[in-house]
Amino acid sequence: MRWLLGAAPWVVIVIFIAVIDGGCASVEPEDLSEEPTPFPDYGDDDTPQADDDDLGGPYPAVLRPDFDEVGVSRLSPLYVEFSEEGVNGAVTLLDPEGEEVAGTSIRVGAVRFLFVPDLPLRPEATYTMSTTWGEDDALSWDFTTRAAREPVGAPAGITLRWGIEAAAASSPPGAEAFVSQLPLGILTELDGQPLSMLAGLSEEGEPVAQDLCVATFEPTSEEPAVWEDPLLATPPVVLRLSVDLSIVGFGIQVLPLRDVRFAAELEGDASGITGIAEGSFIGWVDAREVAVPGVCETLGGVAIECTPCPGDGEEQCLVFALEEIGGDVVDVELQERSVGDVKSDPACQPQQ
Repeated sequence: MRWLLGAAPWVVIVIFIAVIDGGCASVEPEDLSEEPTPFPDYGDDDTPQADDDDLGGPYPAVLRPDFDEVGVSRLSPLYVEFSEEGVNGAVTLLDPEGEEVAGTSIRVGAVRFLFVPDLPLRPEATYTMSTTWGEDDALSWDFTTRAAREPVGAPAGITLRWGIEAAAASSPPGAEAFVSQLPLGILTELDGQPLSMLAGLSEEGEPVAQDLCVATFEPTSEEPAVWEDPLLATPPVVLRLSVDLSIVGFGIQVLPLRDVRFAAELEGDASGITGIAEGSFIGWVDAREVAVPGVCETLGGVAIECTPCPGDGEEQCLVFALEEIGGDVVDVELQERSVGDVKSDPACQPQQ
C-alpha cells in the first residue's frame, strides 16, 4: 500500500505498524541492573552492608556521552538514563565558555532524558553536561566533540537521499527495531544562497525516483538553512504530513510533525559532493492529533511509550530522534507536490 506522508514516512509507519498490524515483537526494556554507577555514592555498588556510605535511590546509570569522552558526534542528541522510573530529571549543557547551550531537555522514555541542542555542537570543543534529579541531586561531567570533516564546497543544485532505513534512534528507546525494517528514503534538493531545501519521499527500488504520491515540503520555508561547510542544518519547522489512513477507515488525514530539524555533515571527493557522511533528524508528534484512537496505549504493548509533550507536559507525545544517517547524491530533480495535488491525482488514490 502507499503511505502518503509529507516529511518523515518512517515516523508515521512506526506508529501505524504497531496500531494496525499488532505483529511487532515486543522490545524488552534495557536491563540496567549490571551497569556500573557513574560515581560511587549512589546505588548499592561497593559493599553489601546496608549501613555503608551508599545514598541509595535513583542515580544516573547511563550517560551519553560518558565522562571525558572524546570524538563525540556534533549531531547526535545527548541523554541520561536513570536506574529506575519515576525520576523528575533534567539535562543541561554548557559550552567551552561556560555559557548555557540553547536546547530542549525532555523525557523520552521511562528512564531516559534527552537533551537536544538547537544547533549542532562546535567541532573539537569541550562541553560540560549536567543532570539534576530529586530535590538536590546533581552530576556534571565533560566531553569533547570530534573534529569537523573536510570542506566539500557549495551544495547548491544537488539532491541527497537520506538512508533512514539504516539509522540509529536515541528516541524513542527501542525504535531501531522498527526503523531498520523501513526501505524508505527522504530526498532533499538543495539550492541557492542562502541555502534552501525542498524535500520529498523516494519510491522503493532502483533507480532512485521521487514518489509523486507524497506531498513535498520545505524545511527552509521560514528561514534558510545553516551552511558551515560541510555542515548543513535546517531551522525547526512544523511539517503537515498527508497520511493515508484508509486502511483504518479515516481516509487521508493531515498530521502535524513539530520542531522538525535535519542536520548533516556532507562528504565528497575530487568530483564534488558525494553524499551524507553523518546525518540526524529530530521531530515530535502529538498522539492527540492522530486520527487513530488509543495510539499511546497500543504502542505501550511494544515497549514504546508516549512521554510529556513540550508545552503542556501531557504524556501524549512521541519524540523521534534518528542519528547516524548516511546517504548519497542522486540524479533526481524534485517536482513540487501539494497535498491537493496528491488528493486529486487518480494514481495516488488508495486501492479498494
